Formats: sequence, structure tokens, C-alpha cells
Amino acid sequence: MKYCLRVLILLLLLLCLLPATAQSALRGAWDFLTNGSAFNIGLLNGCEQPTLRPGVTEPTGGHDLVEYWFAFSTRSMVVGRETSRSIWLGRNRDQIGFRVTDILDARRPLLRDPTGEVSYTDPAWSPDGKYLAYVKTDHVITQAAIYVQEFKISKISEEAATPVGAPLLVAPSTVGLHNRHPTWNPTGDAIAYTSNAAGPSLDIWTIPVDAASRIVGTPTRETLDDLHSEINPSWGPDDRIVYVTNRYGPGVLEIVDRKDKSIRLADVNFREVSHRNPSWSPDGASIYYDAPQDEEPDSNTDIWKLDLETQSKCDIYLDTRGDADPDVSRLTNTTRDGIPYHLFLITSQAAGYGVTIWRGSAVGCAPSLPIGVEVSPSTLNLGSNGQSLHVIVTMPPEVRALGYVAQVDIAEHGGGIPAGYEGVKNRTTIIGSPTFLGMTAPESDILGSIYGTVSNFKKAGEYGFSMKVDRAAVEARLIALGLVDQLVPCKVTAYSTATGRQFSGYAFLRLASNGGGGKAVRLTQNVPNPFNPVTTIRYAVAKPGNVAVHIYNVQGELVQTIARGFRASGWYEATWDGSTRRGRAPSGVYFAKAVTRDASGAEVAADVVKMVLAK
Repeated sequence: MKYCLRVLILLLLLLCLLPATAQSALRGAWDFLTNGSAFNIGLLNGCEQPTLRPGVTEPTGGHDLVEYWFAFSTRSMVVGRETSRSIWLGRNRDQIGFRVTDILDARRPLLRDPTGEVSYTDPAWSPDGKYLAYVKTDHVITQAAIYVQEFKISKISEEAATPVGAPLLVAPSTVGLHNRHPTWNPTGDAIAYTSNAAGPSLDIWTIPVDAASRIVGTPTRETLDDLHSEINPSWGPDDRIVYVTNRYGPGVLEIVDRKDKSIRLADVNFREVSHRNPSWSPDGASIYYDAPQDEEPDSNTDIWKLDLETQSKCDIYLDTRGDADPDVSRLTNTTRDGIPYHLFLITSQAAGYGVTIWRGSAVGCAPSLPIGVEVSPSTLNLGSNGQSLHVIVTMPPEVRALGYVAQVDIAEHGGGIPAGYEGVKNRTTIIGSPTFLGMTAPESDILGSIYGTVSNFKKAGEYGFSMKVDRAAVEARLIALGLVDQLVPCKVTAYSTATGRQFSGYAFLRLASNGGGGKAVRLTQNVPNPFNPVTTIRYAVAKPGNVAVHIYNVQGELVQTIARGFRASGWYEATWDGSTRRGRAPSGVYFAKAVTRDASGAEVAADVVKMVLAK
């Protein structure tokens, strides 16, 4: 309870700091729409299976066309009924910024059994947004039938969650017969689904459905492989259905063309990892799906976009946690520079917010736009701890002409985004923006874990921003890479406020050794800090040699040595668990000191960071 109160206080403070002129996404196009810890009263068990509801739209979050509602499912919290699900209507707006203050306007139950005896799952809206297809089963899942229920079209949540008439049974079930994963065709007069009606294997079936007249036709088996399973269909344009098959081992995407009954691979260069939950773009040119990050089998899943014609794939990265089950909007938006894109919803564990529904786009897959970058000073003197490092970012005229401006979107940093432009997202969490060598700005004193120390300016009519960079971290990275006394191109990456348009540019930086760079050692700040009782310290070594990392108290007394020995050039980590040579260290300030020594044992180079042990 205390945690939830702290979250709510933080969110209220966030609301006060948000600029009033425009709504921005959490990071570019990314927003999360549900929040288990703070808002989902009774929904602390996670939100999954998102499906956008067509029919009612509104401009929001910098996007011109956004579905007003979506549906999702949650697991039952009744003990012994955890396999049961309920289906909810959700408001397609960012909840973290208090865009929707009334919980009942943010979400309402559509299909729910409080006892958990009956389960409702696999929601799918018809193209007109009137009809929700879903699966109804019992809590032990002995059978699974597909139904269609009409709901009122409205922007008022109570009305939009009101059923019209009785449910229509589409695919009946008996014990042992399972019908799952319904998906509507683009014209809304048929449903594809997964079923084992033909025997032991799972196949893709289709069935005509006239929901208005309550007429259901005869089902047709579309895939005829009795030895393998075909599941998770998505019905796309031109009467094509993409689905997942285990024909080649792990899940692979195949497409059946109902016009000529041909079957082909969607991704001809597939890796042997699981591909799941496909969803068509409305133009039929692309398929979105989830697969392991970088297509590495042991990685968490990301959302991917596959271009069918070119066979190019894009890993749409949010963070290192799992993302799955995309549902792509039927609406086409356009960035300021003319790139068409489609928003999509996913189930994600991003940012440690629990299992929640996020909204994003694939705009970040487009080639980056250029930005102007300078670094000040352009030469760092190794060991000069008093020097600070700033990165100055501007937009070249051709990028400003496209509607983008180098202004961060947080009001307390001064300035603001001019009307008619999209600015730059400033955030240190999720995916950082802007970054220098992949690093975000140091954390500010207020809401430091979210907003970095970035300041807007306007000089001689030109907009830009200045980003303070962690000089010690930059220096350590250059040392570890063996780039001392070299002119190094350092990449700056940023994302636009609403659509997530990517920008990149290079600044050139030189780390001058003054004759001692070859023997340099550099520490980065310990993480976490403050800590209790364990913390990790990274250090960089320029050239092979003997290195030690010592811990001292404020009296200058040695309390522990946490690393010692020969080190080749590169990055290293050392961990301190608060132990000393005589027991446990009390709370207080400590110093970590990394030292390199020559063959005689004389100190050659050293670096120090301050740490706080808080018990």
C-alpha cells in the first residue's frame, strides 16, 4: 500500500511538470495504457491480449488517428481459478500522465465472471467495432467455444461497454474440442480461428458470420497438414491468412492464400527461434509479430516488423524485458516528414511496471534524420576531474523544414517546443533520449530517474538544447576501448516527442593523456548508489597491468580490497557487499579507489568515486 501511495505521489508531481501545450508519449511513440500497481484496482494480475476497437477515433498523443477504445484480458485472482480470464474495455490513452482520471472511464468489464468458474479470453473486434469475438470456456479448459457479442458504439465508457442482444455462438465445442484465437476478415463477414476439429493436430479454420442477421455458415478447414499444428491466425487483405506453424521446428510464420489455396513462408530467411502472434498491417505490406530479441533463442521477446516484399525485418526495441502479442491499428498516421505508420498495442513488462498494455509504432525502423552536434570541450585532459562535458544539439535547416525542432519537451528545463513542430523526447529510462555514446544525461535532482539535465536554448533565432554528460563515464569508455589520444567520433541519438522519429549525428572528442594515457584507469559511479548492502563498480583499464580496487572510509582508512591482480585492457566489474576486514561496514560515506602500479609497485594512475552505504 505504501508503494502505491508513493507511486501516486510521484505521478501527481509528474503531472505538475508536464508541459500544458502538448501531450507527449513516454518515449517517442511508446505509451503504456494500463498500470497494475496504481490504477488497476482489482487488476493486479496483469493485462494481456490487447485488441484495438475500430469505429470511434480521436487525435491523441501527437497522432491524428487513434482508436478510442481497446479490449484486453486479465487473469482471475480467485484462488484455484487462476487459469480463468475476464475481458475488459480499455481507454486508449496514456494512464501514467492522468490522461483519464476516472477509473471507470479508463476501463470497464465487458465479459467477466467474478467466481472464476467461466473464462473469457482471446478478444477480437470486428472491423466496424460493433462485434467482439471471444472464446468462452470453463476454468479447467475442458472445451472452448467461440462467441460474438455486439456492444454499443459510443465515447461514453458505460455505453461502450453495454452489450446489445444475446451472444451469438459461432464455433461450438464439446469436451476435448478447442476453438481458439478468432480473427475477423477485413470485410467483417467471416472469422478465422484455431481448432482441433479435424483430429489430433491444430488447424486454421474459417467460418462465414453475418452478425447483424445472426447467421453462421459452415466452417472450412484451410490448412490440411495432419502432422503439424497451425495456430494464431491473423486475417489480412487480399484474403490472406498468416499463422504460426511448427512444421520447421520452432514457430514459423506461414501464409495461406484463400484465392488459390497456396501456402508460402512469410519470412523466407527465418531463424530457428519462436515466431508468434502475427498481426497484419492494414495495407497488407507488413506483418508484425513477436520473436526473441536479436533472434537469439535465450533472449526475451521483442516486437518485429517484416516487410513481405523486401523480406527486411526490424526489431522494434522497447527495453530488455519481454514484449509480445501485437495488435496493429487499421488506421494510418503520417509523421511530419511523410512516413506512414500504424500504431499497435502489445503486452509488455517494460520498465518494471508489471504485465501491462503498451502502445507503440515502428517509426523508429525508418532511417535516422541528421542532427547537428557539438561537444564542449572537444578535448578532455585525462584526470582533470573539474572539467564538465556538454553536448550541444541543433537541427539542420532541412530537418527543421520537415517540422522538427531541437527542443526537449520538459517544461522545467526552460524554453518550449514552438507551435507547429515536434520536439525531442528527454528521458533517461526506457530507451534513453537523447544519448551520447549510448549514455543519457546525468540524473537531475528532481525526478532524476526520469528526466536528465538537458536545457533548451534559442540563440540568433536557432533552437537547440545542451546536454550535460557524465564525463567520468565517457572517459572510462574511451580508455576501455583503447581510444586515448585519438580523435573519436561519438554518436548522439534522439527520438521525437510523439511519433518516435529517430535522429542521429556525430561529435568528435579527444581524450588527451598528457603522456600518461597508456597506464590510465577510470572508475564509473557504483550502481546502485546509495546501496544496501551490495553495489557494483565498473572500471576501465587502458593497457595491461596490475590493478587494485580498494574501499576507504571518510577517515582514509582501508576497509576492504575488492579486486587485485593483472588486468588486460578493457572493462571490468568489482562488487562490494559491505564487508570489511573486521566485519560489516556501518552506514556512511565510502570511497572506491582504483589504482594501477608499475613493476616496482609504484602507483602510476588512480581514480576515485564516492559511495553511500545506507542501511
